[in-house]
Amino acid sequence: MKHHFLFLLLILTLSACVDRDFDIPPVPQPVELETNASIEDLKGYFVPGSFTTIPDDLTIGAVVAADDRSGNYFRAIVVQDETGGIELRINSTGLYNDFPMGSKIFIKAKGLIISDFNGLIQLGGYTEIGTDGRPRLIGIEPALLSDYIVKGKLEGGLVAKKRNINELSSSDITTLIELEDVQFVEASLGQTFADMVNNRSRNLNVEDCDGNVIIVRTSNFASFGGQTVPTGNGNLKAIYSVFGADKQLIVREVADVILTDTRCDGSDPGGGGERASISEIRNLFSGSNTSLPNGKFIQGIVISDRAAENITSRNLVIQQPDDRGIVIRFDVTHGFNLNDEITIDISGLELNEFNGLLQINNVPLIRARKVGTGSISPIQLTIAEITSDFENLESSLVRIREATLSKTSGNTFSLNATITDPTGSMDFFTTSYASFANSSLPTGELTITAIVSQGGTESAQQLSIRNLTDIEGGSGGENPTPISIENLRSFYQGTSTLAPTSRFIEGIVISDRANSNITNRNLVIQELGGKGIVIRFTEVHSFNLNQILRIDVSSMEISEFNGLLQVNNVPLNKATSMGTGSLSPKVFTIQEIQEDFENWESTLVRVEDVNLSKTSGNTFSGTVLMKDSTGEIDMFTTSYSNFADQSFPTGMVQVTGILGQGGTAQARQISIRNPNLDIETP
Repeated sequence: MKHHFLFLLLILTLSACVDRDFDIPPVPQPVELETNASIEDLKGYFVPGSFTTIPDDLTIGAVVAADDRSGNYFRAIVVQDETGGIELRINSTGLYNDFPMGSKIFIKAKGLIISDFNGLIQLGGYTEIGTDGRPRLIGIEPALLSDYIVKGKLEGGLVAKKRNINELSSSDITTLIELEDVQFVEASLGQTFADMVNNRSRNLNVEDCDGNVIIVRTSNFASFGGQTVPTGNGNLKAIYSVFGADKQLIVREVADVILTDTRCDGSDPGGGGERASISEIRNLFSGSNTSLPNGKFIQGIVISDRAAENITSRNLVIQQPDDRGIVIRFDVTHGFNLNDEITIDISGLELNEFNGLLQINNVPLIRARKVGTGSISPIQLTIAEITSDFENLESSLVRIREATLSKTSGNTFSLNATITDPTGSMDFFTTSYASFANSSLPTGELTITAIVSQGGTESAQQLSIRNLTDIEGGSGGENPTPISIENLRSFYQGTSTLAPTSRFIEGIVISDRANSNITNRNLVIQELGGKGIVIRFTEVHSFNLNQILRIDVSSMEISEFNGLLQVNNVPLNKATSMGTGSLSPKVFTIQEIQEDFENWESTLVRVEDVNLSKTSGNTFSGTVLMKDSTGEIDMFTTSYSNFADQSFPTGMVQVTGILGQGGTAQARQISIRNPNLDIETP
């Protein structure tokens, strides 16, 4: 027992001697360098049109005013001090991790190069010769960054200088400014900050209440590029910039755009006031032009389809669930799509009839905004029920079963036809400019969804469909059913074959007929997240990049041309526009493309960090070799494309294009749609 006690005492004694305080790694302390120059001093070395190497030992302290977190700046940050600001180019991404907004940095400028890009002064690391044969400024390489940039402490939020649009001056360029009481102009409302459909940057205008205007420019790589611009008035923070003679603002992040107040004309962007039902508004009509009361707004779901164009571009039909509908006629062309849920400030607007059809007339587009999406279930009725209760059903969505369509002259949808069911008949109208106007009327028993309407010189009661998906059945009762493009491709077994009967595909056009880098009878269509295929029509088509198409491929020929799989000899009336959309390319290395080429043929891909070269000449026309670190592939451009004679860029680029095959050797290749869209130079 004594031995046990001594052993325990020894353990306790040793334990008491153990140092239980673990070493804490030293925390890097903010660096504070002694400065001897300002950004204004630095800009004193700038010579317009020249690339000047800073010869002196300048140390400048500045605060990061904008970083690349949102993607609206690329391989660059903006820094400023009390004397001004400058864009600092760094040849790397994710700069916000080291240089977030509000952090202090010190620039050791000796050896850096100061120049400008179309009037905007920039500081960078070196120059290289661009595609036009002229030198261009390249950012500081990451390996050399510590030689020139020293991180300081986090200063916190930078206070923006409050300015009016008309008082912005050269001293404000590349600094953080704040505009008060501004709003996006009416023509910009309903648009997104960037053009995400065509993957392009976008310029939109902002105005103050005195009519002064300035550009807001947003990159399609900005995280908020796809957001719809706010409709109200308020404050906007941004970096003031220039591009040649254009004054413009670069928004750092969407939180800097606070436009929620009443606009300059007094309209409420939020649909303020009292919400009214559409029935309530319709009941106010006195038989002649009626002024609507102030302080009212309506909210409902768009049941018309502007994309299929069976309605004039300034009109839409809005309906509330379990209530009626009404036509809205805007003062300009609108951008609201089928199933958008919108609010409309109707205060003081005019309620009248046009050809017997009740509408709210000349609605300023700024009075409407999208608040979500939804759907309206059509009411199933007979034609007799529709005609007996027509005024209550006008501008509402209905469904008629056991219907047939007929026409006294011709067999297409265009203009007047007749719809008949066991209880009666009424007019069935399609505009001559609808995307499906020249499609053949279906035969047999149909189920038809349509909008109850009026029109023509006699204010005729009529039904109008939105697009061809509103018609079910026909042709002996056979309903075409969807088939995926991947499944359709699988039917090809090495020789020409026929697609299965009663099938359609649906996808987004990824080729661009407008720039002619594809024959005018062909297009390439791809499903979201899926496969693509070439469609060859029997004649020249007019379908554009990013149109959503539904194509009836029933019993169409599936064959190869120069190794490229296609659906061949498709009549134009087999394709129907369903609106517009966008499709993001899949990012691959060239090696990954080559290893799985057949799987991704006719799809949109993106290859990063590639170089372009050519054995003869320097234009896009013909075959250009694409190389990345993993391999190489041909990039092919037709000699008749709009950009065939343009010079391709040298140096590192990023390429988006469609995978295809062609030529006598059935070579694998990538084809771009146009350089502005598909070639990016860091």
